[in-house]
Amino acid sequence: MRKIRLALVSLDWIRPKDPLTNLGHASILATLQKYNSNQLTFLNDHRYSVKYCPDVEEFSENVVKNLIYDEPDLIAFGVYIWNELHTQLILKKLRKRIKERDYISIGFSGKGRGEGRIMIDYLRKPLILLGGPQISYAPINTLEGHYPDADLFIRGYAEKAVSKVVETLSTHVTSSGNMTSSYQFATHQQCFLRPISTTSSNISNPTMLLHKIKGLHQRGHPDLGIQAAVDMESLPSPFLPVETLENASSLDNNVSQSKLVNSPIIPLSNRSFIRWETQRGCPFKCTFCQHRDTYTNRQALSPPRTLSEIQEITSSPVNDIAVLDPTFNSGPNYLSTLDNLIKYKYKGKLSLQTRFEMIKPQFIEKCSVLVNELNANIQLEFGVQSIIKKESLVIQRMNNLNSVKENSSLLRKNNIKFEISLIYGLPHQTVESFKESIEFAKTLGAEKVVAWPLMLLRGTELERRKEELGLKEETLSSVDLDSELPRERISEGIPHVVESPTFTKGEWREMMRIANEL
Repeated sequence: MRKIRLALVSLDWIRPKDPLTNLGHASILATLQKYNSNQLTFLNDHRYSVKYCPDVEEFSENVVKNLIYDEPDLIAFGVYIWNELHTQLILKKLRKRIKERDYISIGFSGKGRGEGRIMIDYLRKPLILLGGPQISYAPINTLEGHYPDADLFIRGYAEKAVSKVVETLSTHVTSSGNMTSSYQFATHQQCFLRPISTTSSNISNPTMLLHKIKGLHQRGHPDLGIQAAVDMESLPSPFLPVETLENASSLDNNVSQSKLVNSPIIPLSNRSFIRWETQRGCPFKCTFCQHRDTYTNRQALSPPRTLSEIQEITSSPVNDIAVLDPTFNSGPNYLSTLDNLIKYKYKGKLSLQTRFEMIKPQFIEKCSVLVNELNANIQLEFGVQSIIKKESLVIQRMNNLNSVKENSSLLRKNNIKFEISLIYGLPHQTVESFKESIEFAKTLGAEKVVAWPLMLLRGTELERRKEELGLKEETLSSVDLDSELPRERISEGIPHVVESPTFTKGEWREMMRIANEL
């Protein structure tokens, strides 16, 4: 077995309260620590904030310098809409640097006369691996066009797939003769590990096994568009000590090797705010959203793990939790999660993304106990998006407005706070229809009404239909934005829909002004 040097890169949109490690990145780190510690000789965790990045060129150059310094075998990036520009620049500069490193080293090993073996090694030329939503939802046969400087791509949940890549690349390379060949990575070729010519014809190449990893697309091979699956019960928690399974296969969860306990990836002892998840996937099909149920069943954390995390949270300084579940009150275990928060007397803030039409009496009852008996601060977030029928149909986000009114009244009676979010820049929208949605939202008694600009996320139906719908995008910079307007809801460097057949760019800016005054 050869050990791998891995650089894991996270380019985040870090907000003031956020931990330095985002939850997805932390989950991958915990999985590698548990299943691959014996196959990694080096793991460097590169974390950067791209929010308000003043000089993208300088930023990308610094990231590349740090990565080259690591001399990694594998560099893995999470790609999101907010770091697309940064990732592309980093990959371009990184590929240029890699091409400049094109020589081999030769050495000898052996104890005595007649026992020497030639060791031939390429200088490290790392494989570049991309994952994240920009990869997961890219149409089939488009990844290599979007990212000409990358070698490997993971669609779907990446924890076990990354683990399996490391395991596969650490496979021992052998030959049948007295000569042994040690391989390093030569990228941008059909076969990424380029063997030096030897007298042996029996040489194994670990990269030839990569195609067996579900959800992995390898440059130069057919793009099957398959999503990587994950059994969430097998994933270690980023908030709890991680048990390392020595010499364990990344896909074998029943091994019995000795265990070493490592510190949590995100320790809670010094934090007041965390982002947390209890499930993944969403049963709804909103055409603007990348949260889709891509598997037969959505994935939920097991109740025992959720309980362990709640016990850790309630015994720590954490008093502010933002739950990342796309629709918290549609999951199989959300009531038991609330029960455990009540049992362990959570008294902080709890933000939940929910759906009005899925509010059940038991949900209101448990939220009411947290609020009225434990004095917790429950904040429900409802994505209404629009109340206009034509707009709601095209985004497949219809609302039963009578149900919305009734449930809003129930929440107010139980002192449960809620927030309503809308979108502007939608197909068929006008300034007047946007105002109509705002006025309706204000009548519901929400603590806050917010509105966000429409972005066409890769792989969504709106992105596929943008020409048909006449949606025009523009990447905004600080020059485009009025200095007197807050920039929190406009992401510089990210394309936004700013024009359509029903609103001009000037009218879009008027909607932006209205949204920023809410």
